[in-house]
Amino acid sequence: MDKDKYIEHIVKKQASVLAVMAKYFAYFITAFGVYALFSSTLIGTIILMLGAGLIYVTGMAVDVEYEFLFVNDDCEISKIYKKSTRKKCASFEGSKVDRIACCTSDKFKNDLQIKRDWTVTKYVSGNADKEDMCYGFVYTENEKQKVAILELNDKVIDYINRVYKNKMESYSAWKH
Repeated sequence: MDKDKYIEHIVKKQASVLAVMAKYFAYFITAFGVYALFSSTLIGTIILMLGAGLIYVTGMAVDVEYEFLFVNDDCEISKIYKKSTRKKCASFEGSKVDRIACCTSDKFKNDLQIKRDWTVTKYVSGNADKEDMCYGFVYTENEKQKVAILELNDKVIDYINRVYKNKMESYSAWKH
């Protein structure tokens, strides 16, 4: 019996400026709620609870990671909030993958512009320095073309090079 080929990779998403500002606003509302407790218990309690709720919600938006789990040629993508809550975002079987391309390649960029019926979802950190490590997995799901753009590291790229041999664009596109 063959052993399953397995690799996983986690990418921490950079928080947007708006999300960080909202988080600090939530802290301000909570501090104001504590202050308001001394003057009016009911209003202070309401403001404090509102602030705590905002801290929870904005914390979820600020601390996000993507986990890519490859088992053989199947992939599962999960979003992890605050290192504790996991939500499955997407998955695709290797047999449904049509091709894999480096996102910085001109051919892939042109395909994204021409094929407007493709559903494109990005699972990347947002760091501009890592753009050359992003790869698009073009696959079919429910008779629709989808593209999952993943930010990978060299170890995962080598794994994909071995497992998805016939589905990736020219090997030279994989080397930086």
